[in-house]
Amino acid sequence: MSNDFDRVFKEVFPKVLPGILQLKYGLQAIPDSDLPLAFNGTYERRVDHLSKAVDKQGNEWIIHIAPKAFGVQTRQDHEMIYRMQRYHAEILLEHRLPIRHIVLLARGRSNMKTQLRDNEVFRGYELINLSELSVDFFRESETPGIILMGVLANFGKASKESVISDLVERIVEYSQTDAEASRHLEQLMIFSRINKLTPIVNQKIDAMPFNFDLKVDEEYFTKLGEIKMLVKIYLNKLISVENAASQLEISVEKFEEYVHQYADHAL
Repeated sequence: MSNDFDRVFKEVFPKVLPGILQLKYGLQAIPDSDLPLAFNGTYERRVDHLSKAVDKQGNEWIIHIAPKAFGVQTRQDHEMIYRMQRYHAEILLEHRLPIRHIVLLARGRSNMKTQLRDNEVFRGYELINLSELSVDFFRESETPGIILMGVLANFGKASKESVISDLVERIVEYSQTDAEASRHLEQLMIFSRINKLTPIVNQKIDAMPFNFDLKVDEEYFTKLGEIKMLVKIYLNKLISVENAASQLEISVEKFEEYVHQYADHAL
């Protein structure tokens, strides 16, 4: 399920990000400013020297002598400070000890930057828990990709049924075509699995006066292996039809369709 969630998240989150930045941090997103997800170039992770030392209080430290330190170090290497931060992350991830970085100059003086500014230092990250954001933030939107993420939000005192019904109706209302509505409803169903709301979403979609071409079961959920396994267990009378349907978060009727479809493969 995580692969499906990640894929859909990447598809819809860019639409939600500007609103969250404004709501949480007062930041204005710059349109069309997405940066490459892969970084250019490669770097050698091997260092020239890495050892341990102990201070007067008995605390262990990692001693890192910078790459190329034993040659004639370029005295104006203004990228060195940023490479050191990268090495710091790699070494810390590996050893989980405080680190002392040392750059050796073979000769002369240098005016290289040796300290990062406060806003350049990684000290931690911020958590945004979607389940703590009000569902109103999402369902008041007129963009289907934002509306559907409301299924992950805080419903407050509203009933699950009423909220999901509203989300489904607004997704359909603001989608430009049936194909677009189908895609967003599929994405809604993916997210609904996180909080075990899929049966309610299915029920609300089935109640809509339109027939949408949903390919969720195989194209998005990729649960074919689990379905076939449960069909096999059911046919061997090791599980009830109700229990099997519950594990897949589908109706008994839907599971019986799977039994009919995959019985020959399961035996």
